[in-house]
Amino acid sequence: MAEEGLLRFRLGRGEAAQTLCVSGELDIASAPALERTVAGTMDGQDGEFCLDVSALTFMDSTGARALLHVHNRVESVGRHLVILSPTRAVWRVLRITGLDQVMDVRRTPNRDRAS
Repeated sequence: MAEEGLLRFRLGRGEAAQTLCVSGELDIASAPALERTVAGTMDGQDGEFCLDVSALTFMDSTGARALLHVHNRVESVGRHLVILSPTRAVWRVLRITGLDQVMDVRRTPNRDRAS
């Protein structure tokens, strides 16, 4: 597990997708670390790149902007970003900002799309 400031990262690889688990707080201080970590973990695979945010305890609008930057980066290389299992606090920010309509957000562990 890698740690950078208020965020901790753990990378996993499944059969169909690469998953980066993120825990801690995603805000103005830690957003650049998320973007750097995602950029460093993109390994040329195709398919889904999953960001498991089930252990994020806090996210503000800067964190939401970082997720949008990550989304754009992942999509620009032909992959598909999936945000997995947002906490209630993260889900609220995604809904308020409208990012739940832009990104593939799946609220359940079995990867069903959020409604």
